[in-house]
Amino acid sequence: MLDFGGSLGSTYFQNRRFLSNLESLSWSVAEQSHFVACGQQEIAEGPLRFFYSVEEAIAFQRPTVLLLSGVIQCLDRPYEWIEKFVSCGIDYVLIDRTAFTTGADRLTLQHVRAPIYEAVYPTWFFGQQKLVDAFAGYALVADFDNGFTAATQLEDGTPVCWRGLFLRRQPR
Repeated sequence: MLDFGGSLGSTYFQNRRFLSNLESLSWSVAEQSHFVACGQQEIAEGPLRFFYSVEEAIAFQRPTVLLLSGVIQCLDRPYEWIEKFVSCGIDYVLIDRTAFTTGADRLTLQHVRAPIYEAVYPTWFFGQQKLVDAFAGYALVADFDNGFTAATQLEDGTPVCWRGLFLRRQPR
């Protein structure tokens, strides 16, 4: 598993009891440098490892699954990242906790307020089909409600929902 933007391995820790019967497991997190430094020093255990880049993680052990959970909508250039992911040739892509709108892609601002901390971040809302199509050479196996965030709407009334997608690389 390559968990891109996987913080300090939270998805691994949430699911490790379900993974404990696997014959072998490698869970690589590719993250920002401050997460990687902390993860390598304080958290890495057994199958859980932290890497500074996708390339470094793949060089360590080639993953079968790429996990993009709540991260792709936070990237500056998400479609450039998708091209990079596709070029890695990973067999499966699991996209979860991702914001979709009924229309075209929308770039918005996310305002974080106290008591968390004051900040404003760019955040994408994707047209689902456009995002799926960007994973050239992959087929959509399933899409699902992520079960965490209720559907809502943007300030102009555009409907928004958070979904997950499971994609499988097609044979060449």
